[in-house]
Amino acid sequence: MGMQRTTLLFFHIEGCHWCKWVKENVIYWMEKDVGQYGAVDFYKVNAYNFYDVIEYSQFGATGDELAEELDVFLFPTIIVMNGDVEVGRIVGVALEDEYWHSVDKLLDISQ
Repeated sequence: MGMQRTTLLFFHIEGCHWCKWVKENVIYWMEKDVGQYGAVDFYKVNAYNFYDVIEYSQFGATGDELAEELDVFLFPTIIVMNGDVEVGRIVGVALEDEYWHSVDKLLDISQ
């Protein structure tokens, strides 16, 4: 059995202040740091997108279908997966200063 890839699913909606903050201040920089996060597959999922198929799930799903499948109802939500197994999730932004550390901790657990 091969090693499972770590996946970070970032669920957001248009017009959400905290979604934009997470995208610009956390996700953007993690994607650029291939040294530390090169083994992580990042997916930005617009949960209100009913048209574009995201090639994450086995058969592909639209953003709203994937959000429903994974019980995502509040935004932003980050889910870290190891293969098909959920390692953990962060819903909302409680503390700006701790957010990056919280995401990093989930990624470490998934390795």
